[in-house]
Amino acid sequence: DNIRHVLQKVRNDSTRFQQVNFRYNEKDPLSMGLCVDLVSVGVSLRFSAITQRLESIAVLSLERLELTYMGNVFSTPSMPPTVLLLHKRFGPTAPGFVDKVDKTFVVSYPGISFSFTVPDSKIDDANLDTTQLVLSKLHIFKKESLSASSIRAKQSHPTVLVNPGQGVTVFGLQLLDNKDEFENQRSKRRGTLTFQSRPQDVLSLFGAPDSIFPKAKDLLQIHRRQHKGQNRHPNYRDYFYNFFELGIDILFDGQSQKIKKIILHTNLPTHPTFNQYSKCFYNIVPPNAQNADAEGPPVYVTPDMKWDKVTQVFGPAGQPFVSPGADDNPFGGSHYYAYKDIIFEVMDNDMYTANITLFNSEFYR
Repeated sequence: DNIRHVLQKVRNDSTRFQQVNFRYNEKDPLSMGLCVDLVSVGVSLRFSAITQRLESIAVLSLERLELTYMGNVFSTPSMPPTVLLLHKRFGPTAPGFVDKVDKTFVVSYPGISFSFTVPDSKIDDANLDTTQLVLSKLHIFKKESLSASSIRAKQSHPTVLVNPGQGVTVFGLQLLDNKDEFENQRSKRRGTLTFQSRPQDVLSLFGAPDSIFPKAKDLLQIHRRQHKGQNRHPNYRDYFYNFFELGIDILFDGQSQKIKKIILHTNLPTHPTFNQYSKCFYNIVPPNAQNADAEGPPVYVTPDMKWDKVTQVFGPAGQPFVSPGADDNPFGGSHYYAYKDIIFEVMDNDMYTANITLFNSEFYR
């Protein structure tokens, strides 16, 4: 599950999850995992900062939960299990070891590890009787490795190939037979949207949008190219199709009914819209990819690339437009850097991209 799905479930059950803490590296949000601490139930969830998918679950407060395995209760708030009871419930496994830093005895099975409290006086005891040690916490993770943070989740999200000025091609799109059953049978598709595409093209590729939002003002209308004898009707309003699950917004021209802009969101933790969208995994075709004389294969720009690396691919950025952000936004403002047919919104520290806006500059000439 990704972090957006989990936080939605937490928000929808506020009675159970009364206190929730969110932790991440403020200086470099993608350098470490994202942690959601469900304080009221004593559980901590760790997500990959890159894929934003759940990597591990730590149960840190057993006195608040009842735990079962294959339908059988093995831990209650009043009676946490001993090592001996655990072996009876889960069966044999590799010998455990003493973690002297954590002061626990660790017993591991595929996908789960149990930590039992060791008294200070017994930490260095070579003849430690571990059978009656009491469980204090446990960690659940993927079976492939005991180090959950080292596991990269299998790709289960669509990838968007971006050609600035032309459009996007979406690979690995999953369409559900029943939108209410997320694990129902799926079919993977690919499709292309250009700035000549219309709403029916988008609907056939993505399905119904999560929201349709009319645009109140078009501040760039003064720059729009207008051919001789062609007047824009004042009652035609541009409108958005919002696909929160895909991390994509599409703006249609109210008069021509063609795509005007495509916005791809990275769901960056330091952005005000964090958790409104799932992360969009895009690959931007660099400007020199069309150049037959370019040396070597192109280096695609991804949402996890730092801004200084992006400028190495796209070239030096000019003076940005600066948005100070709202008064209640603790993360600061944004810088908007414009290249031909693409605008990058970069957070105030000029480290990572929050979203990209694609358009066809011919439309505004």
